[in-house]
Amino acid sequence: MRKIYILNKDLELKKITKLIVSIILVLLFVILALISFTAYNSYKIIVVEKEIRFSLAEKDKFTSENFKEYLYHLNIKFPDIVYNQARLETANFTSKVFLENNNLFGMKLSTSRPTTSNEVENGYASYKNWHDSAIDFSLYQSKYLSDFTREQYLNYIGKNYASDSLYINKIINF
Repeated sequence: MRKIYILNKDLELKKITKLIVSIILVLLFVILALISFTAYNSYKIIVVEKEIRFSLAEKDKFTSENFKEYLYHLNIKFPDIVYNQARLETANFTSKVFLENNNLFGMKLSTSRPTTSNEVENGYASYKNWHDSAIDFSLYQSKYLSDFTREQYLNYIGKNYASDSLYINKIINF
């Protein structure tokens, strides 16, 4: 049987026992197995990322269902009322302010609270996308309406949010 030698730091040949050779081979096997496992899992992660990106892209499109779901995601108070507000403010999501400004609520540019809008178009706040408009409404709600009951909320928006005296009735019956 052949003897196995290794060079030490002083460049001297030292004999290696079978146990050391076995340990080295096991370590090499473990390293190769880890590399293979990591490469396999990286591939799976990439596939999952593509699936997630596709799903998120579908959620980016404005639909009534995506909007309702997003209101719940943002933890908006009274999402049914807020949804009807958006429908009323945008003429059922067909108004110029909604289509050009991505503005779901007829919001003006705020100067007294944080906002996701940084420009005005057609006299109203303009947003990069409809998500930002919903987030801005959430900021508005948290600044002014966070402690309101449902009844207080309806009274507030009837007096302070809209100039139409029938606004609350329209929202409730929309």
